Amino acid sequence: MRRRSVIRALAGAPGHEAVAVAGGRASTSDADDDKARTVDAPGAPDLPGVPDLPGVPDLPGVPDLPGVPDLRPARVLPRVPDLPDPLDLPRVPAIVAGRIGHARRPRLGRPGSLPPGGRRAAGVAHSFTHALTLWLVDVDDLPVFPAPLRWLASFDARDHLGCGPGETLRAGVAAQLRDAGLDLAADDRVLMLAGARALGHLFDPLSVFWCLRSNGLVRAVIAEVHNTYGERHAYVLRLDESGRADVGKAFYVSPFYEVGGSYRLRFRLDAQRVAVTVEWRAGDSVDPTQECDVADFVASFSGRPTPARPAQVARELLRRPLMPQRVSTLIRVHGVWLWLRRLPVVPRQPRRPDGPRPPTPARQPPAQHQPDFERRAPA
Repeated sequence: MRRRSVIRALAGAPGHEAVAVAGGRASTSDADDDKARTVDAPGAPDLPGVPDLPGVPDLPGVPDLPGVPDLRPARVLPRVPDLPDPLDLPRVPAIVAGRIGHARRPRLGRPGSLPPGGRRAAGVAHSFTHALTLWLVDVDDLPVFPAPLRWLASFDARDHLGCGPGETLRAGVAAQLRDAGLDLAADDRVLMLAGARALGHLFDPLSVFWCLRSNGLVRAVIAEVHNTYGERHAYVLRLDESGRADVGKAFYVSPFYEVGGSYRLRFRLDAQRVAVTVEWRAGDSVDPTQECDVADFVASFSGRPTPARPAQVARELLRRPLMPQRVSTLIRVHGVWLWLRRLPVVPRQPRRPDGPRPPTPARQPPAQHQPDFERRAPA
């Protein structure tokens, strides 16, 4: 008859003896004696704390030898490590209710970085914060709210990236990336942070497009800037590991700042917070080693995303109605305040109006090698 055997270790046994129990017999060996002797051990009790080894099958065709313990160890399965959570993105469409802030620093610019009269302008400080509601949406699935709410919140691709009639936002994003030498893959996801039309009007100082790969990496971020003259400019940004990017200023925004210097932008996108910070410094470049350097101008937005269910949308639109009209009015109010402080106005060079682009050509297959700037979205 085949028998299963268990090794029992006896700590502190006299003479440093090791005893192996096999069924009803036990064999002992002494350190000073090379001979093994077999003794009867009827009714030998199990040792407390020493479990049996279930699940270890006997090898077929190998009989148990009397008096020889089974030395096969129990198979221990390694612990499966917890898999990392997927990218913690907000559910979309989402309402992002938060606050926007601007801060103009009272500092003199670097030598040669200010236009005529700019030294006086740099010495005027001004800051404010206001409530602001933005929307986080998937460009491939723009929300359409019930008819009573549609007058106060709607989305149109023609408001962004120079999209023409019938052109989708995804096509506009792909065109911007293509101009920057990048490719938007078919399974890439694009999330847009922007305002919604109200009564047919939209003024969006900054719209942000996160281009996300299917594996959770950020391929690129497009920051689209609008000014009060009906012009727009898109910056295609490559983020570092901290969600930051530096880029030269190439677009006329404020009548009190020249076109020049550099932006430093920071982005955050997760289920708890959506945030964008824009810092502008006079001069031709941003020194990444000068973290304590104070920017000449800082604009920031931070809000918490919540799912845009009809009841929540109605509540938000009643609490903060006509948000685009409010933004347009406040920008002009603060501009008049600065103008009354006798800040010189920087002349604007007119830009050619944005018109519809030619149709987007068929997407080329993505290259085998992906750029090394791709990073996970910072939490």
